[in-house]
Amino acid sequence: MQIWVDADACPRNVLTITKEQATLHHIEVITVSNYNHEHQGSNHITVDASSQAADMAIITRMTKGDLVITQDYGLAALVLARQGLAISTHGQEYTTYNIDQLLAMRAVHAKARRSGKHAKIRGPAARTHEDDLRFLQILKEVLVRMKSFH
Repeated sequence: MQIWVDADACPRNVLTITKEQATLHHIEVITVSNYNHEHQGSNHITVDASSQAADMAIITRMTKGDLVITQDYGLAALVLARQGLAISTHGQEYTTYNIDQLLAMRAVHAKARRSGKHAKIRGPAARTHEDDLRFLQILKEVLVRMKSFH
């Protein structure tokens, strides 16, 4: 039973919360990022800078019942297909009930960006304390369910 963190775009608070909860539950946390992102520790995998390298490193190493923390809907869909659990850094659980809609919305937004209809796209909103609390809550719930897999 392991927690995999797609660390390329993972907020530091999320990583801290994840490691604290994993320690309480005696679960190993493995971070994965490309060499352009600074992460340290014995449980870190550094991959090349290609666009899907971190995702592929996670998906090929994870096993049924593992948890993956990611903002990437495509990676989340692959995790679900491999019978893993996936949550976002904002505390949303990816499920078989919502992943298709999330992927469809991603495709719609990508098409709009390519067409130039969204010339000014803002980045994500600044992270709030409420985001951390929501993430902590869903992480606690998922960790309890993870234990039932193993």
